[in-house]
Formats: sequence, C-alpha cells, structure tokens
Amino acid sequence: MQLLKSFFIILVISISLPSLGDVERKHIIVNFSMLASNENELNGQKIGIRGWILFDDYEKSKKAMLFPTEESKRTFNVDEAIQIDIIKEDYEAVKKYLSGSIVTVYGTYKIINSKYTRLFGAIIKIDDIDIVHVDL
Repeated sequence: MQLLKSFFIILVISISLPSLGDVERKHIIVNFSMLASNENELNGQKIGIRGWILFDDYEKSKKAMLFPTEESKRTFNVDEAIQIDIIKEDYEAVKKYLSGSIVTVYGTYKIINSKYTRLFGAIIKIDDIDIVHVDL
C-alpha cells in the first residue's frame, strides 16, 4: 500500500510539472572538458553548455563565440572557444543583448574543421540561450 501511495505521489508531481526544465531534458548538459574528451560521441547531439559569449564582426562574416573562462574571453583565445551559429536576421539584437554575458547555449553540436575554431566545433540549430545570473 505504501508503495502504491508513493507511486501515485510521484505520478501526480510529474504530471503537474510537465514543462519544468523541458529544454534541459532534451539536451546533454556538458562543460568544455567533457566536450573535449567526448567530441566525436557528441557530434550531432543536442547539448547545453555554459560560457561567456562574445561577438566578433569581420567584413565578410559575423561570428558569436562561447568561451569557457573569463580569461579566455578577455584574451579572445579562439583555441578554447565554440562557434555559435546565430541567425543573421537576429544577430544584431542578440549581440546587443548578450555580449559579454555568461550564458547557457542549447543546440546541436557539430565538429567543424576551420581556422576560426581550432579546438572545438560549433553549436548549430540553436534551441535556446539563457542568461546565467551570478551573484557576486
């Protein structure tokens, strides 16, 4: 009887909160170290990763980059960064709102070989970007 009661309580809770953390449940949450050691396994998978986002505008292209540490962001160390594919139409608005922030990016990870991202690939097909609020 106690087991049935416990099962019923768990069932009610799970039905009551269907959307809580919905994005996170669809994605494998990783950090930069885990990504580096499992890059091939994570290729094509939906991931969530946290870092500092910066935007870099060139004449021919505009790129968003996610850095693992504040130091790598400050020195713009692209060897440690992941490219974030932002839709061209949304780029300026996203840049204005998020530049320099700590964010969690949810999207599909893809290994790419380019001179722009040497160590990591890119997050393509962005599902969501959340600002991380840090109390100092």
